[in-house]
Amino acid sequence: MAFRPERVGAATLSGAVAAGISLLLVSGAGSAALPPVGFGVVGAVWATFYAGALVLAGSRPFGAAARAALTGAGIAMILAAPLAIPRVVEVCARLVRGASGTVVFGVVVMVVAVGYTAGPLLIGGLAFGGATTGHRLAEGAKRSALYALLVAPAVYVQCLSQPLDVTAVWMAGAILGATLAGPLSLRLRGGWAASPS
Repeated sequence: MAFRPERVGAATLSGAVAAGISLLLVSGAGSAALPPVGFGVVGAVWATFYAGALVLAGSRPFGAAARAALTGAGIAMILAAPLAIPRVVEVCARLVRGASGTVVFGVVVMVVAVGYTAGPLLIGGLAFGGATTGHRLAEGAKRSALYALLVAPAVYVQCLSQPLDVTAVWMAGAILGATLAGPLSLRLRGGWAASPS
């Protein structure tokens, strides 16, 4: 698949802007442990991920998946400021009245992480749930993988201030949520499309 240089250039610039905005949105969400050089590295990696997804959004085999992932990532970044991961974990701790490391606390954090991560991609997937270019599971996997890449830097930055056990549980839930949301969004969209209006 060939891409025009001007398109790649525009995607690179747009990716850098999206990464900058995303960093601003998550900068107050538990990122105090990240030094300025770390922000630069995360920003550069994030800009590359965004640029790649923007380029793929214009291609036939990856277009719908990339648009769904970009929409989901945008929603996730908007939610990062009012619903920062450290704040959500704190609410979970108050909810179960349990300390970090307990089984009940871990289960609650994982379930919340699944929903926290899956929700934005479900919305993005439903918004871009048109005809797929291949098998539904493969198309869902594309959405999940692209979305996971786009939100991974935000999860990393927000989880830096958390204990390792909390970070591990949240990451496991986030991966599970992203993995399930891509195929599920296609399934829901397909079911709605098939139902009579």
